Amino acid sequence: MPLTELANGPGDDAPGMPIRFSHSRFRSDAERLESLRRYLDALHERVKARLGPQDIAYLGKIDRTRWVFELTGRGLIHMSLDPVTFTVGVVALWVHKQLTFALGHTILHKTYDRLGVKKKQFRSHTFRWDMPVDEWCWIRCHTKHHAHTNVLHDDPDTRPGWSRWYARIPHSTYHRFQYIEALHTWLRLTLSLNLHIAGFVDFWLRKSGETDLIDDKTLTTALRVHWHSVRRALPNYAKNYLFYPALAGIGFPKVLLGNMLADLMRNVFTGIAIWSGHVGAHIADYPRGFRPGSRARWYEQQIRATQNFEVPLWISELIGGLDRQIEHHLFPTLPPNRLREIAGEVRAICAAHDVPYHTDRWPRIIGRMLRHGVRLARNRDT
Repeated sequence: MPLTELANGPGDDAPGMPIRFSHSRFRSDAERLESLRRYLDALHERVKARLGPQDIAYLGKIDRTRWVFELTGRGLIHMSLDPVTFTVGVVALWVHKQLTFALGHTILHKTYDRLGVKKKQFRSHTFRWDMPVDEWCWIRCHTKHHAHTNVLHDDPDTRPGWSRWYARIPHSTYHRFQYIEALHTWLRLTLSLNLHIAGFVDFWLRKSGETDLIDDKTLTTALRVHWHSVRRALPNYAKNYLFYPALAGIGFPKVLLGNMLADLMRNVFTGIAIWSGHVGAHIADYPRGFRPGSRARWYEQQIRATQNFEVPLWISELIGGLDRQIEHHLFPTLPPNRLREIAGEVRAICAAHDVPYHTDRWPRIIGRMLRHGVRLARNRDT
């Protein structure tokens, strides 16, 4: 369905002009929402019909690039005799780890399952993340996040720890120090993420009936929670903090430091990117139990509960297209390159249907996000 059908009716300017919304086009809110659904569904179908070899080639390019950076980074860290070479090695290893996160996020969304990829590493059910994060738990948690975006309790991502990033979360005294917890969370993001999605935080730090990812605190649940907390984490930490440093012999401390710094850079960069897409004073959140009731209202919920941020292409590739958070939440199984491709059309559809499409330069988004967190920490009524 071409956008000019909506933008240009009888008496409008010439076809092809940018969409301009007018309330008179829709007789009711239900009609507006149904039109929004039809346009977004049509866009989704058009993009899905174009998926194929080009997207698999893009996946292969990112995969090859990350391995080049890993070999370069580990080699330079091991052989470095000066701070400059060591620093270049750390940055290269960080790029590898960053691209690994980006690939994993997309693959675990089952993005490439239906495209006929041959490598089992690119299929969601056989993918193994080179991170201390349990894939099964991540899929379970992230599925809830996409289904109930910014719905308190129903979306586990609204409460990854003790912080108050949404006004519906009741204010407590400890929230006054939440910026310290936020910094700590970003510094150890993969550890925090793994313990959260495995249910460890729910099991030990939340009362029964207030948990997001577990239903009870029985022995069976305890065994499952603790197994998923360590089954990917321990081997990954052993590889990065024992095996690779041990290969360097007397260079053990140097390689250990290099791996820790690369992990730290990935954690902070990824953490800020994730928070940037979902936190802000203008970002909608919803009460526990909220259900949109229709696909049209679900679309509107996704748009109102997310925001984009504008970055260069190379940064977008490092975070797996999460700068296009709105498009990702509308169409979670599309590859990152397609999200960037359709962003302009999604923005036009939103404008035509009176749905706010939030985007800005990344530094401004980060600043607003942090100020919002500080206000929620200090103000009980915000």
